[in-house]
Amino acid sequence: MKTRNRGFVLAEVLVVVLVSSLILAVLASSVRALMLHSISLGQHADMTAQGKKTLTYFTEDVRVATDILVLESDRLVLDKSLISGVSDLVEYEYFPVTQSFVRTINYNTAIEEEILLMDGLVSLTMDYLTILGDSTTKPIEAKKIKFTADLTRGSNGEIELNRQIATQVVMRNRIMSN
Repeated sequence: MKTRNRGFVLAEVLVVVLVSSLILAVLASSVRALMLHSISLGQHADMTAQGKKTLTYFTEDVRVATDILVLESDRLVLDKSLISGVSDLVEYEYFPVTQSFVRTINYNTAIEEEILLMDGLVSLTMDYLTILGDSTTKPIEAKKIKFTADLTRGSNGEIELNRQIATQVVMRNRIMSN
């Protein structure tokens, strides 16, 4: 008796293709989810690093500043005069169009150093307070500065992350008079 090697029936091939397609779709979806999660972790770490760096610079500069030269909602210029009479001016400025926050140092020798502290800022506020905690717009009265920044990362179909950093710093070297 003769046996025939017939191969596969079309229906069997279609079932194998369908099952393989489903398995590939599930795997692709899982890989995409893992990639998005990895990207969001990287963005979160970036926001955290920028926030820490900004708060470190900001609190150190405000604490040692002896005077406020410019006091605006999106700009602050501090004088970090030393006992020797050497004056370093530190300027913090928020640029809403580019969503960035920049620190610029003008040394007594006219050397300028500019550092981008944060990008992706949705909003930034600097509130100026008196020694008693009342709001003020006068540089002569400001003794405390309350800093709040809202950062965001992710768009174009990615997971959007938001983070807020805030601090309140007292100017330790500022001498207040009546």
